[in-house]
Amino acid sequence: MFQHNFKENQEKMVEIKDINLEVFEALLCYIYTGNIYSRRNVDGAELFVAADKYAVETLKEECALFLSRKLTVENAAQYLVLAHLHNSPKLHEKSLDFISKNAKAICSRKDWMEITKNYPELSFQAVQIIIGLL
Repeated sequence: MFQHNFKENQEKMVEIKDINLEVFEALLCYIYTGNIYSRRNVDGAELFVAADKYAVETLKEECALFLSRKLTVENAAQYLVLAHLHNSPKLHEKSLDFISKNAKAICSRKDWMEITKNYPELSFQAVQIIIGLL
């Protein structure tokens, strides 16, 4: 990018528009120090997505572990989709386990209905766990 006739080479700047500043600062801090940035309140799900996008696997794993500890009825469906889209087996498993244990509360929610429509394979996996097939 900087060795060819790209805009970034001419302007000596790379503009990253799809990640908010706090998340990107946390990502850079982790890359340089190995520590998760804690001075600001950074959304763990956003940091998880950024870590996956920029292939920072150790940060992605730490974020997945953090998210799996923060599972609630309100966010379990979202975290299951995140795990699916960003290939995180641990978060996927923890989310499915949480959903199976809280099926009555989660499966009546609007966000779960969206999953059954947009990601039927995920809802099928959850049903298999709930009824004891997996």
